[in-house]
Amino acid sequence: MAAKRLAVLPAAQGMATHQMTYGTVERVEGTTLEGWAVDLGRLGQPALLVLLIDGQPVGLFNCTVPRPDMNARGFPGLELGFSLALPDLALDGRTHTLAVRFRDGSPIQYVGANGLANDDMQFRYCPTVVDGHVDGLTGITARGWAYRIDTRTDERFGAVVLEVWSNGIRIDTFTASAIRADVSKAHRCPPQCGFFYILPSALRNNQPFSIEFRSALEGTTLPGSPLLGQAPDKTLDDQLHTMHAELEGMTSQIYALKDRLKQMLRRDGHTLERYHDWAVQYYAALPHRLAAARCQARAQALLADHPVVSVICPAYKPERRWFQAAIDSVRAQSWPHWELLIVDDGSRDPALTRLIAAATAADGRIRALPHAKNQGISAATNTAIDAATGAYVALFDHDDLLVPEALEIMLLAARDTGAAMVYSDEDKIDDDGLLTEPHFKTDWNPRLILSNNYVCHLLLIDTAVLQAAGPLLKQYDGAQDHELVLRLSRTIPPGGIHHVAELLYHWRKTANSTAAVQSSKSYAVEAGRQAVVSHLDALGLPATVAAPYEMTLYDVHWQFTAEPSVAILIPFKDEVATTRQCVDLLLQTTAYDNYQVVLIDNWSIRADTAAWVAQIRTHPRVQVLRVEEKFNFSALNNRAAQQVTADYLLFMNNDIFIQQADWLRVMMNEALADPRVGAVGIKLLYPNTSIQHAGVVLGVGGVADHMFRFLPATEAGYCARALCAQDLSAVTAACLLCRTDAFHAVGQFDADALAVAFNDVDLCLRLRAAGYRVLYTPSVVAEHRESLSRGSDLQPEYLARFQRENQTMLDRWRTVIARDPFYNPNFSRETGMFDTLSSASLDPLRAQPLVRNA
Repeated sequence: MAAKRLAVLPAAQGMATHQMTYGTVERVEGTTLEGWAVDLGRLGQPALLVLLIDGQPVGLFNCTVPRPDMNARGFPGLELGFSLALPDLALDGRTHTLAVRFRDGSPIQYVGANGLANDDMQFRYCPTVVDGHVDGLTGITARGWAYRIDTRTDERFGAVVLEVWSNGIRIDTFTASAIRADVSKAHRCPPQCGFFYILPSALRNNQPFSIEFRSALEGTTLPGSPLLGQAPDKTLDDQLHTMHAELEGMTSQIYALKDRLKQMLRRDGHTLERYHDWAVQYYAALPHRLAAARCQARAQALLADHPVVSVICPAYKPERRWFQAAIDSVRAQSWPHWELLIVDDGSRDPALTRLIAAATAADGRIRALPHAKNQGISAATNTAIDAATGAYVALFDHDDLLVPEALEIMLLAARDTGAAMVYSDEDKIDDDGLLTEPHFKTDWNPRLILSNNYVCHLLLIDTAVLQAAGPLLKQYDGAQDHELVLRLSRTIPPGGIHHVAELLYHWRKTANSTAAVQSSKSYAVEAGRQAVVSHLDALGLPATVAAPYEMTLYDVHWQFTAEPSVAILIPFKDEVATTRQCVDLLLQTTAYDNYQVVLIDNWSIRADTAAWVAQIRTHPRVQVLRVEEKFNFSALNNRAAQQVTADYLLFMNNDIFIQQADWLRVMMNEALADPRVGAVGIKLLYPNTSIQHAGVVLGVGGVADHMFRFLPATEAGYCARALCAQDLSAVTAACLLCRTDAFHAVGQFDADALAVAFNDVDLCLRLRAAGYRVLYTPSVVAEHRESLSRGSDLQPEYLARFQRENQTMLDRWRTVIARDPFYNPNFSRETGMFDTLSSASLDPLRAQPLVRNA
């Protein structure tokens, strides 16, 4: 409430003689009421006043502030004023009525908008302010960020609820909780502060619009809004996409035919934005696919002994309606051979006790194992594991939901693969039953599990293996499941961990749950960090672990000191300014001693290039190899690799610009952490700082494509994978570190069939086939002016060669390309990486089989 100033005050003289009390609330300054009052019936004594909030008295106070200005107007005494600090119950951001009364109940006036008033004051004080900005509108998506600051403590909060207004009408509400690491770093706020708001269909009518973003609590309009624009209607939008697809296909008649055939055969039109609609169809198809699997003789044999699954459910003060729903979801399982072990961890809630008792009475497969006092989630889980009688244990949270087919599908996968640990995909469900935020996971990813617990739910573990691993430890409460997966991974070989690419678990998303706001359980961040530290200590790997984003995402900084020799191979042809900048930056920046640079001069003809080569070859770290042949990236690098002696080869384009001193140290440390690491790639940016490469995914749009292309460099990407080091199928050779012995063992680059395109993907796939790992690390970032010297593969003079190399990859790796283990099959392979969902998952006849053929 703004400060109110006294307009006109009547003097005491001349007032009606029957009136004994006078006073006015003159202003509200912040959280303080100021004014004056006099009780003529108690002359010589300060007036005694009562403060009422929302009609209820909350305190007494006296007028003890000197007010000579009122004495001059004829009111007796000196101490007529008051300055009253409002109590906390009025400072909660809600609107309250305030009133000040004399002891006999008579009111004092206050200065309102239209002068003096006798009714109650309307007061609202918000102890927080919102900082934020609307960055702009791209297509039909508005981007921006917002976070809240408590002005009393300077504490900062993410997940701000925003309102969308158009033409003076509130049209929508949403939460700004997307990851914005750049904002978090600049403003010292939680990273869950970004938003990507899709315009509602009402505004997508090809008419001009204006939208404004306001914080729901404070009513603050974010800078940068209102946004003015004109969004094409859906029909026009579809037409534009069709025209774009046709334009891309015009590079050649073959490409046009390919695109037309693709459109005739299948079109994946579902996106994450409309995930719920896709999920409804997905869950309708799932029981039919399971029914088909049951008919297979192999499936019947796998489950002939009717293995029991012990569902472990630690509970502590759950919301009872969601807890009942969780129990019901277990009872609804298609697989009847289960037991549900509920451990009430000292909730001391009689209603909850009655609910559990009713559940055990209704179904003999449900057992209650109560704790007299709260011991924490690890202890509660241990109690249930110790009592488990099933062949497998499934971990289940007290307010989540199992899909009806979950246990049966997980059992089929475990028996079919022989895996000791099996995990599925999952999504989130809100109070209204809306399905959102699906987590389509990668297959077992030993580097990614160090960055975050992507495994999560549903997790099924061989009981004997679990009990042999030992109990969960209390110091990891909040991240106990992450610590358990890490610990099990030390004893279970990679082939014994299996990913079921089916959505079998709904994570309950409530206002205060970790599912809704990860930072709501900040203690879990530190527990998870300690879990990773403990895991690396157990493996004997020197490292420090940080949680830079105030959430359960971790950066592992390896602390190896060995410096194996590295030969950095850089092919070039003229483009002397670019090549000089690349080499100069490398030589000036690199904080690693044991390396040499091998420049591969591919038939340069310019005089300035010759002059620079003559000068740079005098540098003690630089060799120059001249090759007078037609450009063949594979052959150039193979020839150089055969002529150098080094433990590692680092392939680098001449348009890579390094400005990070520890870049080679970081890449080398990823390789040294595991002798099975054959190749390491990094994050590459376009000159405008958007991502050019953050790893390679197979099969999207053809043979392969780069992950998170064009995403802003600091953004997290799908499930934060742009921020996480991880195993992948391939990385680009624009900057790739490779073990020399592994490079030669798999036959080097294919110089015959893959002279220019896809040779790096092919090399990575051959490395993986030979048992080596391929890693991507975002901890090294460099600029890449892609194909600056050579130009695009789709230029007419290069197109025929590109088509041949494309076909070579399809012929050689068709099966692998169709099922990249690090890119979930529920995503489309046609377009829209990490966004468009596969229509095949909705068709029981075309989806991946639940069990292998006999």
